Amino acid sequence: MTYRLLITGSRAWTDEQRIRDAIAANVRLYGPGNLVIVHGACPSGADAMADRIASAWGGGLTVERHPADWDHCVPACPPGHRRRKPSGDVDHPGLLDTYCPGAGPRRNAHMVGLGADVCLAFLVRGSRGATHTANAAKRAGILTYRYEVEA
Repeated sequence: MTYRLLITGSRAWTDEQRIRDAIAANVRLYGPGNLVIVHGACPSGADAMADRIASAWGGGLTVERHPADWDHCVPACPPGHRRRKPSGDVDHPGLLDTYCPGAGPRRNAHMVGLGADVCLAFLVRGSRGATHTANAAKRAGILTYRYEVEA
């Protein structure tokens, strides 16, 4: 049986050991060959830490990455909604100078819609994207654990 562990977290999250401990607890319960780590592939913060930890684990642990498509809009996007990327922006990679602010919430909803057995949310207070994912997971009936710290 495959056990899906959705990990979401703030870009500003810094406690890699807490993520490692949470993944380790699930590996002990379900075995690495039965565990899929699902995350949003943000290049910084909790997603990046979860990816490093899970990718190095071995033993059949699977990593499922869901990067947001910041460069493209969908028909429901309102005209003029795109935002200019800050200089040196690594959180919204791509070739364009602007990004679609709806890409993150769309990606989050997609990950939740794929289903998970548990969602682990590593939140720095005020983090909108990770909080959005955690709230969506809870509304979808996914058991959600929040690890929160002050900014």
